[in-house]
Amino acid sequence: MERYIVIVPRLNVRKAPVTEFTDQNISLPTVSKGVILNLEEYKDVPNPNLGKWYKDSHGQFYWGGGLKLMDPALASDASLNEYPWWLKNNLYSIPDLWKEKNETKVTIALLDTGINEHIDFNFNNIIGYNYLENTPNYKTDVHGHGTHLAGIMTAQGKISYGVAPTANLFVAKVCDNQGRPVFSAVKEALENILNEKNGAKDIDIINMSFDLAVGKKDVVNIKLKQEIEELIKEIANKKKCLCVAACGNSGEYFDLPLEYSPAYLDEVISVGGFKENFSRDPISNKSVNLDILGPSSGIISLKGKNEVVIDGGTSQSAAFVSAVCALGIQKLKSKDMYSEKLLKNLLYKTAKILPGQVPIEYGHGLINPNYFISLL
Repeated sequence: MERYIVIVPRLNVRKAPVTEFTDQNISLPTVSKGVILNLEEYKDVPNPNLGKWYKDSHGQFYWGGGLKLMDPALASDASLNEYPWWLKNNLYSIPDLWKEKNETKVTIALLDTGINEHIDFNFNNIIGYNYLENTPNYKTDVHGHGTHLAGIMTAQGKISYGVAPTANLFVAKVCDNQGRPVFSAVKEALENILNEKNGAKDIDIINMSFDLAVGKKDVVNIKLKQEIEELIKEIANKKKCLCVAACGNSGEYFDLPLEYSPAYLDEVISVGGFKENFSRDPISNKSVNLDILGPSSGIISLKGKNEVVIDGGTSQSAAFVSAVCALGIQKLKSKDMYSEKLLKNLLYKTAKILPGQVPIEYGHGLINPNYFISLL
C-alpha cells in the first residue's frame, strides 16, 4: 500500500466503486481534506470513465480524483501502516495494547461541547447530560470539539481509531457553541459526578479541556470558579478520580490561576503537547505545574455526522492521556489492584525523558503508553 492525502473538501467513503457518482446507496461517511490514507489501487471498477479507485485495509473504497499520492520523502514513516502516527510510532504502539482484550468497566467523564451521532461511537457505552439545557440530549455538538476528543478516546475503528475503544463515556455538555465553558454548567456537572446524579456514576477519569478565564470584576464567575476548583479537589480526594486537563495552546506560562484553571491545580494531571518528531509542540503552555506531554498535532478523529478531520492542540493531548489512563485502570481493576496514586506515579515514572528537556516545558516527559501499561 501507498500513502495518499485527500485533496478535496469532502471525499465519500464507499462500500464499493460506483457506476455513477449520484449513487448514494453504498456511501459511508466522508473524510476531510488533509486526511492521510494507506491505499492500493483497485482494478476491477464498474465504470472506468470515472477514473481510478483505491481500497484501504478495511475494504472501503475512495475515488482517485479526490486523492494525491504523497511524496515518498514525506510518506516514509513506515510505522504508520494503517494507524496514524499518534497511535503507532517509534516510541509506542497503542494497537499492541488492544491485544489483551480487557473489557473491565472504566468510565471517562468528558466535560466539553457534547458529541454528535457517529457510526464510530458505540452508544451502548455512552451516556450523558446536557447541562446547558438541563436535558438528557448531549448529542448536539455544534462546535465539534467534544466529538473530536471523544473519538480520540473511544472511536471503534470503522473510519477512525480510539485509544480505549472499550471504555465507557459520560458526556457532560458544559461548553457553548463557541467552545466556551459555562461556569454554572461545569459546576453542576462536577456536583453530579460527586453525588452520582444524572447518570454520572462510577466515574474513573474526568477530562477537562477548557480554561476558566474570568474578568477581575466578574463577581459571579469568580465565585463559580472558586467553587469549581473546590469541587475538583473534593472529587479527586474523595472519589479517587483521575482529573486530567489540557494546559492550553498559547505557548505561554499558565501559572496565573485566573487564566488557566483547572490545569494548574495540584490534583489535576496537567497535559501539554508533543509533535510527530517527539519535540514539544510550541503552542503548548509552560508551567511548573505541567505534568506530562501527549500527542498534539495532526490528530485524526471524528467530526460532524460520520466524518473525520485532522485537528490538534493540548485538548487532543489530554484526551489521549485520559484514554491511556483508562487502559491502565482496566488492567489494574482486572487484578483488583487499582490505586489512582499508583497509576499516576507510574504514568510519570515511565514518561520518556528527552535530552535537554526542562520540567517547565515537558513536565515528567512524553507519555510512554506501552512501558506504562507493562508495569501495571
